[in-house]
Amino acid sequence: MEAAQSDHQFWDWLASDEAMSMLSKAASWVAHKIRIHKISLATLKLPEAAQDDEIRETIQSELKFFLIKTVIAGKKKALAPENDGAMLLARSFVNHLKDLDRASPSKNLFRYVYHRFRKVIGTSDDFFTRPIKRSYSLYSRKIDSIELGPIDDEDLAQIPWPPNLAYTGTYSDIKWAKDLLPLAGCFWEGIAHMAGQAVWIAIRLLVRWVDRFVPLSAIKTETIDTKDIPPPENLIEREGDEMVLLRSTMAGLAEPFIEQLSEKQIQAFFLHEGMSLKQEDVAREMGLKKASGANYHISAVNKKIDTFVRGKGLISDNHDQSDRYMAVCAIFKMTLVKTLKSRLSL
Repeated sequence: MEAAQSDHQFWDWLASDEAMSMLSKAASWVAHKIRIHKISLATLKLPEAAQDDEIRETIQSELKFFLIKTVIAGKKKALAPENDGAMLLARSFVNHLKDLDRASPSKNLFRYVYHRFRKVIGTSDDFFTRPIKRSYSLYSRKIDSIELGPIDDEDLAQIPWPPNLAYTGTYSDIKWAKDLLPLAGCFWEGIAHMAGQAVWIAIRLLVRWVDRFVPLSAIKTETIDTKDIPPPENLIEREGDEMVLLRSTMAGLAEPFIEQLSEKQIQAFFLHEGMSLKQEDVAREMGLKKASGANYHISAVNKKIDTFVRGKGLISDNHDQSDRYMAVCAIFKMTLVKTLKSRLSL
């Protein structure tokens, strides 16, 4: 994989026959292991009745995206031919699918909800996270926090459900990703108030608190979408056919908008929105000294998005923080990510 050893050459190598051969070999091995380990095809967003050709084609496409994330994480040397890069990539991807499968509602609903909270909190700029081990993470609003001591059920019972969030006692209360961050914030504020200072809180403890209001054992898992986190489209679709039309309209606006961005703005935006990297990780990948450097480029793109969608008449000036404004911006960001991915033939 000599052609992939420098950042400048990696993208050319990715389009080469050598890369396609490696991905094809890895995809065949992954398809075999999926059957052996009985990993649900839902982890690949495929029906269980999918045919072998469709499975291998989907795996190869997903492996390509997984490979890009591996390279961005600084592990591309391990993929060199002398290290049998195809098998290393395949094994890593199978482990990734196993994690997704274990986190599905049908296997363990508590773990599924924990996984959703962990992902939403981990990609939010409102919180800091601190992994303790692979499956155990802490979160806080402040980085200079102390680790929380033992908490019993009586303490959890003192923290009420946020009054600004709807409450039915059913899964609909935690179905949408947009509702998870307010819950995480409310719980953190309640615990920090009890402790009298900023604290690191286990995300598992947050799920235990949620379970008091929305009993996870009473939820029928077959009624739950098996995706990790309902994507922004799920929220957007509640607004009806108008948003469907907007998505179609924005498809033709993405390229002209991207042409307005600098190379660093494109890179920062794609790493943050397309790869779900936090700003400090974006800064590291871009060779910037501080997260504020990444934030500068990401904020610049967000401001341009705001100006662009207003200039195209997609929203009016009185829609500053409305649901429509958030939906329009979310659709446009997704369209930009999709366009940038297509440029890489993902």
